[in-house]
Amino acid sequence: MQLARAYEESLAGLSMALQMTQHKAAETAALRDLLGRLCSSGTGSRTAAAARLVLQLAVCKRFESEHSVVLRFVIGSSPKASDEAALHQEDQEHGDLMRLPLQEDYRALPNKTRTFFRAVVQQWDPDWVVKMDDDVYLNTARLLDAARQWDVMGAQYVSCMKHGVVWRQSGTRWYEPAHLLVGPTYWLHAYGSIYAIAGPTARCVIGAGFDGLRLLANEDTSVGLWMLAADVAHFEDMRMCSPTCT
Repeated sequence: MQLARAYEESLAGLSMALQMTQHKAAETAALRDLLGRLCSSGTGSRTAAAARLVLQLAVCKRFESEHSVVLRFVIGSSPKASDEAALHQEDQEHGDLMRLPLQEDYRALPNKTRTFFRAVVQQWDPDWVVKMDDDVYLNTARLLDAARQWDVMGAQYVSCMKHGVVWRQSGTRWYEPAHLLVGPTYWLHAYGSIYAIAGPTARCVIGAGFDGLRLLANEDTSVGLWMLAADVAHFEDMRMCSPTCT
């Protein structure tokens, strides 16, 4: 498994990859487009809808038409009829919701995540699938540049990476019921707020292996486990967790 851990090494590698990508573009006169996804854990609440509206007005339709990048807000169902009515109206107006056949539940995010990735590879043939929370600001132009660099590097699983202590105390927010199986610390995995998985990797690991994927208590550690088991190439790109818009 290939790991790029140091920030300085990441920047140096990305700079080199950008030069290689630009040279390749000059030869082929075209670069592959990125097929991205926005994943929202919100439902029909006013707060979630307001957050989506900011992106809908700013980037979604324009970016899809100009760059062949598909952006979707991924939402399950709500037991509240008012939420479902609001979501239906929103989708009629903007056409950028991706509905999954499951009920929204924060405690079931790992299953929602694997269902999302399977739905993506069944409907499209993406170069990259980017999952991000709806409270993360996305610099779409830089994301396209980064995806081309990841291609050159052969990266398959990209984000800011972390380890973490396994929470063993029942009732705590990050409690892991499978702590005896997992051990004292988690493996290297991406922050759940935003990460990217190469399209072929998503298809082979998550789409084809859907029923055999172990679900832990949390999304980020579950996805990290799937990537570790498949021995994919990890890459730590510190731009994915920048505290400022650059």
